[in-house]
Amino acid sequence: MGLTVVAFTPDCITIGTDSLAEIRNNETIFYTESEKLFQIGGRYIVAIEGCQFHKGLPVSYYMRTGSILNWQGSSARELAEFLSEEFKQLFCDENIIAYVAGYDKEGAYLNPNIYMIHNEHVVSINRAHDGTHVYNFHAIGRSHWINKLMMGTEAEINGDRLAFDFVEIDFAKYSIDLTKSFVMSMLRLSGEMEKFSQKPPQIGGRSQIAIIHPTKGVFIENV
Repeated sequence: MGLTVVAFTPDCITIGTDSLAEIRNNETIFYTESEKLFQIGGRYIVAIEGCQFHKGLPVSYYMRTGSILNWQGSSARELAEFLSEEFKQLFCDENIIAYVAGYDKEGAYLNPNIYMIHNEHVVSINRAHDGTHVYNFHAIGRSHWINKLMMGTEAEINGDRLAFDFVEIDFAKYSIDLTKSFVMSMLRLSGEMEKFSQKPPQIGGRSQIAIIHPTKGVFIENV
């Protein structure tokens, strides 16, 4: 399954992924590494989770050929809608979930936009209903351990209802370095916890981090 984490702060958009992928051959499962972060149009990052191989070829092959490679558009929303249609045609019923992120010029401003593609739907995940930006983080794939760590829970002990608060983080105050460290920590912690699940791993391999800066461009590194 894998894990992708995106964090949105005033200075940048940061996206991190693991690289674990599985290949199924009848009832046999093989594990390998697969690239999940892709730069499109020199301005946008696409992060893909779910199916990583199709017809014996990695998803990265399809992301670097044909119409996807040559896409020309003017906004992250356009790219997300274009990829939603492409994925539907290329991968049919395969389970593909993706983030599309980048900065678009809207009037006199460069505004950050992050969209999630899931089941042919394109959803904005960093804007409130009134259109204002929401500084937050989001995860797709094997986000089980992050949810356990960050989200609030309730329990009943001897008839008493106990509530455990969720972790509150003000991402509006995060620097670029701190945002990068947060994303990397979520990936590493989830990968370490996966070792204790006593089930086949769903997170692992090397990590990739992409930082999208409004004026300095897109940077991808292996960590």
